[in-house]
Amino acid sequence: MFEFDSADDFIAYYQKAYSKTILRARYEYKSREVALLCVRIANRLVSLPYLSMGAVELFPKSFDIESCSNIEIRADFPLNDGAYTDKHLYEFDLSTYKSPRDIRRKINKAERNSINVRKYNYENSLDNKASPYLNDFYLVYSKRMREIGVPALSKKTIVQRVSSKRYILFIAYYNNLPIGASSLNLISDDYFENELFSTDSKYHRLYTSYALHAEMMRCSKLRGARIYSMGRSTKNSSVSNYKEHWNSREVDLYWHNSQRKNRQFTYKIISWFWSKLPYRLTVVLGEYAHRRIY
Repeated sequence: MFEFDSADDFIAYYQKAYSKTILRARYEYKSREVALLCVRIANRLVSLPYLSMGAVELFPKSFDIESCSNIEIRADFPLNDGAYTDKHLYEFDLSTYKSPRDIRRKINKAERNSINVRKYNYENSLDNKASPYLNDFYLVYSKRMREIGVPALSKKTIVQRVSSKRYILFIAYYNNLPIGASSLNLISDDYFENELFSTDSKYHRLYTSYALHAEMMRCSKLRGARIYSMGRSTKNSSVSNYKEHWNSREVDLYWHNSQRKNRQFTYKIISWFWSKLPYRLTVVLGEYAHRRIY
């Protein structure tokens, strides 16, 4: 769980980036009373949508909700006997991490292939000359999401996240052609997490993904982060195997759901169906799907 002594700054950032109101719910955590930071979605509370883990405020001044019921929480350790896990989180301690030789070889190979990674953040979003970076990011991201059967966020939503001033887009170019896109979420002063990640499958041989992660790690370290997170992945998936290859720290994520439902089969059917829809239709419908996917 992300822990904040005071969550005022985090709440202001999250509400700006994700356009969702955070509520402080009274909650017992590690044998002490804290505020669990939650968002109300339909008839339930969720801590927290879009992030890999939930968050607590250790010294709350007040509470919006006195008791939690029908709540969903993701944490890095089991909070109760009903917790279950089917996903991992992959982290690096930037002060001690040294990449394996094979990873360094692939990063160097990407550099020799002339992969050029550029950044798009709040500062250059104010410059009209930077707008092509956003368009290039969205083209790679949305097409890859459709290919793997996952709804894409709208461009408007991505702009909203960048406007929070704690969200950076990275675009990988090959001969001025955008072939990779990723985002870095500055969750706290020392914890940065990769959230969105897409590469053009036609150019995998150029090691685009290695160039993107290497640049995000460099950026995180320069900005004073202690932890860089590759984000969460389903256990035993190809993405999970790729992240393990980096010699990252593997953290089990426990899902606590008062109304647990196994939806994996449903998600597989929806994913297959989504990948068959026309690209332009997926762009239009993606934002509606994300109102319930997090």
